[in-house]
Amino acid sequence: MEKRTVFAFLLLIGFFLVWSQLAPKQVTQPVDKQEVIREDLTTTTKSSEVQTTKPIAKQLPKEAALLEEIQINNYYITFSPQGGYIQSISVNKPANILPFKNLGFQPATKNLNYQTNIGRDSISFTREGSPPKRYLFKEDIIEIKSVDSSPLLLFSFSLNSGASHLSQRYFESFYSKNGSIERTHPKKVKEDIQEKVEFAGARSQYRTISLLPDSYDIEWTKTDKQTNLYLNNPSSTISFYFGPQIINKMESYGLAGIVYYGFWHFLATTLIKILYFFYSFLHNWGLSIVFLSFSTYAVLFPFTSKSTKAMKKMQEVQPLMQELKEKHKDNPQKMQKETVALYKKHKVNPLGGCLPLLFQFPIIIAFYQVVFRFSRLEGASFLWIQDLSLPDRLFRLPFIIPIVGVEYFNLLPILVMILGIMQQHITASSSNPQQKKIGLFMGVFIGIIFYKFPSALVLYWFIQNLLTLIYQVRLKESRTT
Repeated sequence: MEKRTVFAFLLLIGFFLVWSQLAPKQVTQPVDKQEVIREDLTTTTKSSEVQTTKPIAKQLPKEAALLEEIQINNYYITFSPQGGYIQSISVNKPANILPFKNLGFQPATKNLNYQTNIGRDSISFTREGSPPKRYLFKEDIIEIKSVDSSPLLLFSFSLNSGASHLSQRYFESFYSKNGSIERTHPKKVKEDIQEKVEFAGARSQYRTISLLPDSYDIEWTKTDKQTNLYLNNPSSTISFYFGPQIINKMESYGLAGIVYYGFWHFLATTLIKILYFFYSFLHNWGLSIVFLSFSTYAVLFPFTSKSTKAMKKMQEVQPLMQELKEKHKDNPQKMQKETVALYKKHKVNPLGGCLPLLFQFPIIIAFYQVVFRFSRLEGASFLWIQDLSLPDRLFRLPFIIPIVGVEYFNLLPILVMILGIMQQHITASSSNPQQKKIGLFMGVFIGIIFYKFPSALVLYWFIQNLLTLIYQVRLKESRTT
């Protein structure tokens, strides 16, 4: 492989490595549910006085004496009759606990005990002398009815959720004001009060909790363990989106702007539309990724063909280049001039080998963002892969490999490694042992980098490399016949 191409590949893979390490380190200290997160910094009014401008102390619930668990539709809910709030919530399966805690808790009622009534799609907390506080669960909307006007904790975002180091990279808190969405990682949220915001909430890797568009007065508080979103002066009914990050769904609630894929957002949304198109008749997300990879390869094939031929020409002139280096090793200017003349004579473009990477780079970066946000991949299976949002995990190893912490045998990265080595063997010049060593290193290095990546991304890369290898083999055979 031509040296500039090797360097470009190293930059691409290095980007993935650095990007994955930018996630904030996972907090290992256990959650202390008894912690009071904030003392009132103002003088509280006497019980007989009406508080006007100074908020009451905002506290998280203490450890509940009794927590109960129920299932409503696809929600698995743990709630507390003391205070009448949802302590934690899971979707689709009990083990899939989300980082959103303490939904609907009100500090003013934290010591009150409620009777609980479970409906087909609701939980009601009743107490003599006050209207029932009711949680209504719709498909992607949760409503809290009969809320009093005291501050309400919409949710606590747990920073000790047990999510992987890489998944935490995609945690986000946000609010929209004057049509502009402010975003930050929950760990970096600053304690702040905002009035008249359109909506506010947070995102985990695949799911979003957000107030529906309206006008709200909110307050962010935080500790080292969690970030909390309070509603000041809440209305009697609070409605919020609690669902997957699917643009079409969120668009119907006026929340599509929450989903953001970074600099290549337009390209990422285009890739998602193509995936949906293939899924409409394939009915399998793994096959849709395979067809997406075929499609991008076909579109970029003219550039791939030119690149391969350019690399071949570079290999053919390598002996002549070596002669020039030896002949003009004491005269760099002369060597550079002769090298340019050599390139012109043999019609060689030294940058030709990097051409496909110029177009492939934004596509793979955009697809990388999609894989870590596209909730349709969560739990989607393909061949031996049980979940496309995770490594393919063919089988569990009988031991954990120390230092790297590998406990599963992931087949796809191994196949990518093998394909990379085969490609280098075909394209490397037999007269250049250094080039062979670089090729071997690159093949192994790429496999290692991809080992813990989601299988959806590795599958896409594998198909791309397989198609490239097939073309290189056919090209080599045509030259020898």
